Amino acid sequence: MIGLLAVAALGCFAQNPSQITLPPAMKFPQKFTAEVVGSPALASTISGAVGRAINMHVKGAKGANFTFNLGTISPLLPGRTEVVTAKVNANAPGCVEAYGKVYISVSCARQTLGSDQFLWFCNAPETIKNPGPLYSNTLQSGIPVRVLYHHICYNLQPAYMRMELINVSSQPGKVVLIAGDSEPSSNPALAGYRAAMQYLPARKCDSGDLITIAPHSKQVIALRRMVAGKAMSGLCSIKLLPGGPTNMTLRADAVPFVNENRFVQLALIDPEPWRFIPNQPLESSDLENLSLNHLTYILPYQVMQAKVDAGGQASDTLIGVEGIPKVGGGRHLNGNFGVVYQYKITLQNPTNSKQAFRFLMRANSGYSAGVFLIYGKVYGVRPETKATTRQFFRMIVPAKSTIQLPLWTVPVSGCCYPASVWIVSGDK
Repeated sequence: MIGLLAVAALGCFAQNPSQITLPPAMKFPQKFTAEVVGSPALASTISGAVGRAINMHVKGAKGANFTFNLGTISPLLPGRTEVVTAKVNANAPGCVEAYGKVYISVSCARQTLGSDQFLWFCNAPETIKNPGPLYSNTLQSGIPVRVLYHHICYNLQPAYMRMELINVSSQPGKVVLIAGDSEPSSNPALAGYRAAMQYLPARKCDSGDLITIAPHSKQVIALRRMVAGKAMSGLCSIKLLPGGPTNMTLRADAVPFVNENRFVQLALIDPEPWRFIPNQPLESSDLENLSLNHLTYILPYQVMQAKVDAGGQASDTLIGVEGIPKVGGGRHLNGNFGVVYQYKITLQNPTNSKQAFRFLMRANSGYSAGVFLIYGKVYGVRPETKATTRQFFRMIVPAKSTIQLPLWTVPVSGCCYPASVWIVSGDK
């Protein structure tokens, strides 16, 4: 501190302070727009879209670094627009630190995703020892797909996983993206659990980003560091909207970290890396060396029924066992990872007093976790060892009443299946 003060004092004697005018690191206010979808669009989706708009478009002095804070954000219904205010703090070399506001007008489009028709399975090989292509497929206009990626890195060379959509047409394309993406973890089950915790509530209400991919360009939709001994995991739904290109190419690669641009370097230290990467112009190599892994499964949903009477027998069903079919034939999907189970549950209480019903998960096959969505709220069972049972929800049903409720769950990447979902009457 003394040294800094001395330098400042010398500066005062060296020249007239009135002649020293440093520019601000950033000028305010600034205004941008963002588009989302959802019924409603969740606060987490809006927050992410706002962050992406700021990262992509905010203007500052050369070399400026900035941070921002958002106020309370509420869900947004289709057809509505809300202005979100971000308080920004910016610094840049040779500039005065600047504080100000950025306004982002967020619109929720009247767009529904529909049921995912296919599950694209980016998991072969699961263990990555060297950089190289991981997955490729063609996204057709109007057909929503779900993508699962789950890889464990044993490569000591600095690398990252990148998934991108490639638009070779002369038309801009709009894509809905519902993303669930976890930071790398030394616990593969925990990585899968975190991704599913993000994805499932967003998928239930079609809450996602609306991204425009310019003609002859590409857009990153997933980006993660590949850390030796750690797993990266993600679930996302994607739909290319009609009215633009008829298709786009999706490719995923393990990429060596060599001379990467500023966007990638900044992105890889952020909790949501892909939001830092703007559209990039196509390169001649973008459609070369595509992965030969095109694993695709059909209709990644299972519909389940469960009924429990007060004082009656418990309902005991399995998840992660009924393998959905593979396109082209062959082995069905072992474990049904990434398949959404949609339960229709009936709780019946014919007695004269209120009754409790408990929802539990049992790790039957080994180390496992659970993610459950009930009435729009997500409940988690963190990874547990084999034969462990955990309660994740409890409901009171009034006397002489019947309640029907929906429950969604998904087998979590990195876990062991099948697992049991129990619904029991009473607190014992």
